[in-house]
Amino acid sequence: MTAPLGRLLTAMITPMTSTGDIDIEGVKRLAKALVASGTEGIVSTGSTGEAATLSEEETVAVWKATKAAVGPEVAVIAGATNNDHLASLRLTRGAVRAGLDGVLFTVPAYSKPPQAGLVRHFTALADAAEGLPCVLYNIPGRSALNMTAETTLRLAEVPNIVGIKESSEMFGQIGEIIARAPQGFRVWSGNDTDTLLVMALGG
Repeated sequence: MTAPLGRLLTAMITPMTSTGDIDIEGVKRLAKALVASGTEGIVSTGSTGEAATLSEEETVAVWKATKAAVGPEVAVIAGATNNDHLASLRLTRGAVRAGLDGVLFTVPAYSKPPQAGLVRHFTALADAAEGLPCVLYNIPGRSALNMTAETTLRLAEVPNIVGIKESSEMFGQIGEIIARAPQGFRVWSGNDTDTLLVMALGG
């Protein structure tokens, strides 16, 4: 039984030592501090957690340490993003094996796939998650590609794709997703400065 993802999710940094290694005890301390401060869930190894610079082994180690620190009551969502589709599949399966509560998938950077390619990519990742809740992440400022409302709404029909973290700052698009998505599909603001606007739209 996974913990509910919650409305307030914190993107956690990945503590490192002075030599550039993962500070596992630092990961645990920070995760506990975030829970004590009131977060309802932790995104581990997202873009804030330097996912692009971590090896797959380091990524899984951070996930396991984070989950061990917070226990079963607080959701830990795995940032399982890689520009390599097969690597993303491996990370997703690793999140399942690590006992995490959800998976975050970011629009791939640099390659700029077509919208139909995004549908195929994310549908395959959601299938690999074996029922774990999956959250999409649209951040065109970093990926150089916006995932359209129509694409998001197609993916919202996948049973275990439960929401999207939106950092596009395209409020017409965000409002359309909120208005047309299936009941229970969540839209989280990916930018602190946009949170009130997204909440006003129903996110």
